[in-house]
This record gives sequence, C-alpha cells and structure tokens, in this order.
Amino acid sequence: RVTGPADWVGFMRARLDERQAQAEEYLDSYDQDPRWRGWRVESGELMTSGGKVIIEGAAGLRPDLLALIAASDPWTTLAEVEAKRGLLNGHGPNEYGGCVTCDPDHCGCLGSSGRSAVWPCDQVRLLAQPWAGHPDWPGRKARSE
Repeated sequence: RVTGPADWVGFMRARLDERQAQAEEYLDSYDQDPRWRGWRVESGELMTSGGKVIIEGAAGLRPDLLALIAASDPWTTLAEVEAKRGLLNGHGPNEYGGCVTCDPDHCGCLGSSGRSAVWPCDQVRLLAQPWAGHPDWPGRKARSE
C-alpha cells in the first residue's frame, strides 16, 4: 500500500527546510563577504576561497572528510535545496494516483513505463532517498503495510 501524497511531499519539504535553515544559520552567524564564498582544503585546513580558516585545528581530520565538508558549503547547500524544490514542485499525484509529470496521460492502471503507475513516482522516491534513515521517512510506512 502506498502512503498518501501529503506524506511524501510534506516529508521532503520538511527536510529541505531543515537543510536551508542550517545553511542560512551559518550565513547569518558568520561573515558573508563574497570573498569567503566557496570552501576548499589547503595545507590540511578547511578554508574559504578568500583564505579564511573555517575550522580551527582541522588539520587533524582526514583529508577526504575535509574535502566532503568543503563540497557542502552553505552556498552549495542552498543551491541544492532550490534545485530539489524545483524538481519536487514538478511532481504530484494525478487524479488516478499516478504522477502528473511522469504519467500525465494514463489512468494509473498502466504507466507509460509499462508498469503500474503509482504515487510517489520514482523521481520523488529518489529525491527522498538520502533521508531513508530518518524516522519520518514515508517509505518505511509503505514497506510495513
């Protein structure tokens, strides 16, 4: 049994709101000078593009972890949130239980992919996948029913 559309859309919006709030909290708390935009690892330190150290004593951390943190700077995070919201906004349930984007012309009995069309579509499930371990993940409800 598939969970309702509000479960998936609400879940995704809540997670995206959380990510946006985290990035904005950083930007509100620290210098937003454009020279600091974008992070990099240099000499074992996590730094801004303008040379400002982000984490003091980061040299003790693994270089691959520092690179991962640098790739998740707040500006990149905000761009990813905006892109994911755009993708999510393009999908929704149609009157037959399929997706208005992925299965717009079918009654839901047989999707354009040749399989049963159901909401949420594969694209929405893929967008939600990074949060599959979250206690509110709607896919958990769908599997247990």
